[in-house]
Amino acid sequence: MSQKAVFLSGEGDKWLIRNKKEISNRNYNNDIVSIEILKIIKEFYKNKQVRILEVGCGNSTRLKKLRKRNVYCFGVDPSDLSVTESNKNKIYCKKGTADKIPFNKNYFDIVIFGFCLYVCDESDYKKIKKETLRITKKNSFIIIQDFYSPKKIKKKFKYNKKISVIKQDFTKIFIDKKIKLISRKIVDYLSQKYTKRKNMWSSVDTLIKFK
Repeated sequence: MSQKAVFLSGEGDKWLIRNKKEISNRNYNNDIVSIEILKIIKEFYKNKQVRILEVGCGNSTRLKKLRKRNVYCFGVDPSDLSVTESNKNKIYCKKGTADKIPFNKNYFDIVIFGFCLYVCDESDYKKIKKETLRITKKNSFIIIQDFYSPKKIKKKFKYNKKISVIKQDFTKIFIDKKIKLISRKIVDYLSQKYTKRKNMWSSVDTLIKFK
């Protein structure tokens, strides 16, 4: 069974239940992804309508905060529970995965991958890139928040041994002549503060798609 199938069949719900308290208590005023998005909007979009999609949105707590900044927010998650709670939070969310995103082409200005690529099937990486290119507009942005390691590290998922988790540089899935990395912040994945401890590294990477 693929990892995607495991998450679609219930592991996604379990993930939200395990992490719901931490998500609810998180200070999104200091959220690096949100700060980066607001910076992009101010510099590139100003008063224009901006559509944002978060893949792996959970119950859309981050998007709920961003929506107050007058942007249009959408979510995709493999968890039925996440989709239900997101829609209660007035975020239009659909059940799905990164390799088959259930939205129209050329629709989004910014796409966030919020701590989801580390559990995606490696065999789906090309599909994930293709889908990202399909749903994003020209001169759009891709923001990846995930575990980071210069060298790929792969091990079994703590909560389900059917799943492998990966730490690596996930920008390599996307970067080519059309997609460039414009900023990277490496921080502790729990505190979102700078750390020298490599085993705690996560990164927030901002990429721009030119065509």
